[in-house]
Parts: sequence; structure tokens; C-alpha cells
Amino acid sequence: MTFHGWPSEALEFYEGLAADNSKTYWTTRRARR
Repeated sequence: MTFHGWPSEALEFYEGLAADNSKTYWTTRRARR
């Protein structure tokens, strides 16, 4: 299996998490999976 990189959504999620590392941010975006 070849790794093709992270999806852009994952990078956006972690950039947002770096800016707002609150439980609210995590839980509201976690439900979008």
C-alpha cells in the first residue's frame, strides 16, 4: 500500500486545531467525519 499524503481536509482540521485547541473545536469538527 502506498501513502499518497494527507487529504486537504485533515490539514485544515489540524491548522484550525492549532489555532483553537478547545474541546468545542474538537467535538464540533469530529462529528463531520
